[in-house]
Formats: sequence, structure tokens, C-alpha cells
Amino acid sequence: MSIFKRITQKQYRLKSFVCIAVLIASYISFNATYLVVSSICRNAFIKNADEVSDAISHQIFNSMLQLMERGWSMDELKTFLHICPK
Repeated sequence: MSIFKRITQKQYRLKSFVCIAVLIASYISFNATYLVVSSICRNAFIKNADEVSDAISHQIFNSMLQLMERGWSMDELKTFLHICPK
């Protein structure tokens, strides 16, 4: 009977070890995946914001250049300064 107890206790310990190992591996892989995806999203967001700000600055520069080539009137200057983002 004592041999049967030892076998069942060892199996229980093995099951516990496997369960704990799986939980630890799941926790580590989830956190690693979260960090990688978070980093990718952050970099994509920063890149997109950089591209949008460059496009807006080029558009404002081109609009200002067109007004300067034609000669500015006071109303055009006020409208341009009112429309431009600050």
C-alpha cells in the first residue's frame, strides 16, 4: 500500500509541476507578446504622426508661397492666419 501512495504522490507532484510550468510559460509569453505588439503600435503611431505633420507643414508652406507670389491682401493674410493650425 505504501508503494501505491508514493506513486500517486509523485504523479500529483508531476501534475502540479506541469501545471505551474505551463502557467509560468503562458505568463511570460503573454507579457513578451504584449511588449512587442505595444512597441510596434507605438512606433507606427509615431511614424504616422510624423508623416502627417510633414504633410501639413508642406501644405502650409505651399499655400504661403502662393499668396506671397500673388501679393498679400490684408483679408487674405487674416484668413490664412485664421485657418492655419497653431
